[in-house]
Amino acid sequence: MASTSSLGSVRPHGRNVPVHDAANSMAEEQTPILAPSTPSSTLPGFLEGLHIADMSASDPAQMSSPQSPPQILKAVVDTVLARKKEALLEFDDRPRAYASTDTAEPLFNQALFNIEGIRFLLEYSEPELATSIISSCLQNDIIRAFYSSNYIERTGLEFGPTESLCRAVFTGDILELQGSSKEQQAQRETFQHAQAFLHILHNMVVLERDLSEELILSTHRILLSHVDLYNAPWQTYAGKYRKRHVHAGTCNFTTPTAVPRAMAALVESYNADVAAAKEFNSLDPFTLAAKYCNDFVMIHPFLDGNGRMCRLILNAILLKYASCIVSIGGDEGLRSKYIAIQRRAGEEMEGSPELAELVLEASMKRLRVLKKKLAAKPKSSKAE
Repeated sequence: MASTSSLGSVRPHGRNVPVHDAANSMAEEQTPILAPSTPSSTLPGFLEGLHIADMSASDPAQMSSPQSPPQILKAVVDTVLARKKEALLEFDDRPRAYASTDTAEPLFNQALFNIEGIRFLLEYSEPELATSIISSCLQNDIIRAFYSSNYIERTGLEFGPTESLCRAVFTGDILELQGSSKEQQAQRETFQHAQAFLHILHNMVVLERDLSEELILSTHRILLSHVDLYNAPWQTYAGKYRKRHVHAGTCNFTTPTAVPRAMAALVESYNADVAAAKEFNSLDPFTLAAKYCNDFVMIHPFLDGNGRMCRLILNAILLKYASCIVSIGGDEGLRSKYIAIQRRAGEEMEGSPELAELVLEASMKRLRVLKKKLAAKPKSSKAE
């Protein structure tokens, strides 16, 4: 039976960003200030907490989630442990794939070295120890990733309450909302973000589903379920393409009438790139993740949540093909760097080379940490 967890004292970042504040370009400036909502006293178990009962039963992404976050997390860990090479990881040396080939190629080689080292260590580690290490690192990286993603958008909770809430979600606890309406709204946003993260990882990594519009829409609906905007109840925009024009600074995003067509093209392009990588046995997961993170945010298909969604997609791709999850923007310096990169990508229309390099560097660091943790544990006699 699930226990009940208290979130303790929370202090949300406070989202006081004007609708079109150019100073925070690319960080979902078009999103209105969140209004206090009528809070419930608890966040119940997984299926109830998702609030997706009114989604179409024909949606394959909806029907693919196990009954609890612990089941999803275990399935993700088992998949990472059993992952075989789907394609040879090779550096993408095409022009503008990275901002600087001279900088990126050594980082890629280090990342590849760590990936191969992790595979070797997993093969010769005691299964229980390997599972424990992978599970612990994965949970920590998920928490850091979506705390950072929320931090970029000035939403959610501070790190301590974020970690406490996530740990409770991972163990299937029932959570008590506390504090003011604003604080409870921040707790709700964090809770839904955790659920959405597990949902997309389960579909893309465990079930090996292609990226699809159905998966994107269902993930977005989970992400923003019961999160009202001041001028838009959640039921009117969560999991639905926007009907309004939006912009960030001088960057105008795809016109609303063209959004469905643009999203269909994005999904088709991604799946074609993955198919080509498998056919030619050559894949750079870091440029792939950066490209579709950037392409998604340039469309800005939703009224709110575009930044968080693009980073969910980015990390699902990274975990699927590089066995890592990265956090981008967890402090003011990193946040400013990420926003500046996205602003330049939007204004100069030069794709995602800077983002690819940022993602590669962050991935290399996380892979190095995981390798060190595995190497520090005793090996089984199989290696002798």
